[in-house]
Amino acid sequence: MDVEVFKGLKKSSIVLSMKTRIITLVCFFSICIHAHSQKKHDYNWLFGYGSGIPDSTNPFGGIIMSFNKNKIEFIPQERDFWFNYQTNSYSDASGKLSFMSNGCSMADENAQIILNGDSCV
Repeated sequence: MDVEVFKGLKKSSIVLSMKTRIITLVCFFSICIHAHSQKKHDYNWLFGYGSGIPDSTNPFGGIIMSFNKNKIEFIPQERDFWFNYQTNSYSDASGKLSFMSNGCSMADENAQIILNGDSCV
């Protein structure tokens, strides 16, 4: 009985509908990925330890690796905020650094501890 149902359908129409489904799914997921990638919440990575700005006399301090422009920028940042084991950063949708955390404290874009940011644990 199953064979009789498929006798009226051509093999090409079954294949065409399957190709159409696959193309539709690929287009849908491509649009979703493209729409999500427009946000720049992870465009700033934080490195460094110690206080001060790293230079030729002081190798310790903070560095922000920024992906906001067409090139990667390394921006020195003076901070007394240590990243020993963990670094978390959050930027707004336009890529401006908003918050940073080392897992124990939370600070603003200027590396100043925010209100109640010293008791995260």
